[in-house]
Amino acid sequence: MQKIKIIGMGNKDNYSFVIAKKNKDFFKWLKEILCCEPFHIDPSDIEYIKSFDIKCKEKFKKKKIEDCVDCHENYMGFNDDRIDIFYGRNKVFIVVNTTQGKRLKFMRSLEKNSMWTKPKSNKKVFSYRNSKNKN
Repeated sequence: MQKIKIIGMGNKDNYSFVIAKKNKDFFKWLKEILCCEPFHIDPSDIEYIKSFDIKCKEKFKKKKIEDCVDCHENYMGFNDDRIDIFYGRNKVFIVVNTTQGKRLKFMRSLEKNSMWTKPKSNKKVFSYRNSKNKN
């Protein structure tokens, strides 16, 4: 399995967010970080789309990462844990809303299964505070 590139992250109050690049192994990676401690999400919920036919029989269709654009999924865990996943064209935004202890375990799992990208230092960032009015 190819490691997923993490291009951003942050924490605030009771939630953490992660910005990851999409690739063909995304759902395998997502299973690695969400199906174990502390969340124990059902792997089939991550890999498959569940639907029902006319006779109320369950049907499962394997998810394709290229079909997940402008989509939102959420997973509810025990004790009001909530994981929201927002799919963009090239990136995925994951928001984990839970206790600090569970978020630390989540971050350890990310470190083990992900590749972190370094920010480009040669980019100039414009700031209104640093600009001077030349009138």
